[in-house]
Amino acid sequence: MNCNKTRQAIISGQMTKKVSGHLVSCTSCREMHEKVNKTMALLDEEVSVPETLAPSILSKIEKSAPRPVKKLNLLTYIQVAAAVCFGIFIGHQFGRYAGPVNRTAKTDAVTQYFKAHHLNLDHSDFRSPSFINPNRHD
Repeated sequence: MNCNKTRQAIISGQMTKKVSGHLVSCTSCREMHEKVNKTMALLDEEVSVPETLAPSILSKIEKSAPRPVKKLNLLTYIQVAAAVCFGIFIGHQFGRYAGPVNRTAKTDAVTQYFKAHHLNLDHSDFRSPSFINPNRHD
């Protein structure tokens, strides 16, 4: 058994014969097992609490005054009002252009395409540049 599996078994509390055999041969795992046992023994000890502990804590809680509510000053109100006015102004400016759109285009999509592109032009005088340069020495 390897150290990782042994440590997982020690932490989970599943002590098997393989784990015990590994603890005999491995000093680091054995030290970890001893530390875990000491810690668990400390946690299992009962601690006595004085009778006056709970009432003293509760009396301190009752004596403490609640924190005062923070009041807003005039400057804060002015800043909030300015932000609201700015928002209304921006909304008004954008709203001016948000009206109904008057469409002047025809509903025929093919006609719109031909008008928007060069396909309806007269190409009788079109001359294409030649990619082949004639030899001027001929």
